[in-house]
Amino acid sequence: MQDETWARFEALQRRRPGGFDVIALMRPPDATHGEDEDVWLERARAAAARGPFGLHTHWTSPTHARPTGGDPAARVRADAAWMRERGLEPAFFCGGGWYSDDAVRAAVRDLGLVDCTVRGGEPAPGVLPTTHSLGALAPGGRRRGHACSVTVTLSITSPCWTFLATSSPLTTLPNRL
Repeated sequence: MQDETWARFEALQRRRPGGFDVIALMRPPDATHGEDEDVWLERARAAAARGPFGLHTHWTSPTHARPTGGDPAARVRADAAWMRERGLEPAFFCGGGWYSDDAVRAAVRDLGLVDCTVRGGEPAPGVLPTTHSLGALAPGGRRRGHACSVTVTLSITSPCWTFLATSSPLTTLPNRL
């Protein structure tokens, strides 16, 4: 994430608009695209200390979220393992480009993550629907496409919906300080 984008996200997460927690949904860094693991880890640990933390898998590249090949469920498992090996414990998941399939949903359940990929409906055990873009909020849905900084900043939820989806209050979620 670019420095300016990160600074804006950090400010939003600290501000807790309307008293809501902002879930940091992050994907592991991609060294082949010049993303620095140390910077990413510093930011991810800070975000996890401020509020709920989760995994946002991109299957193809940092700029192409939806899968173009391979095994999407295996990628989710690998990304979660990568985070856990570095001391981060994601509690939430949102598929890049809002992609999901039966195998991805099974992997998310097996990993114990709350799935935020669903764009509509009501929260349910293991599922916490998320707003999919600023365009969905604008009259006529003018904005189209995938924007990770939007995905991250709009995953705002109230403690009561989080409790319903996770069956736990926020104070018991991993990395909630």
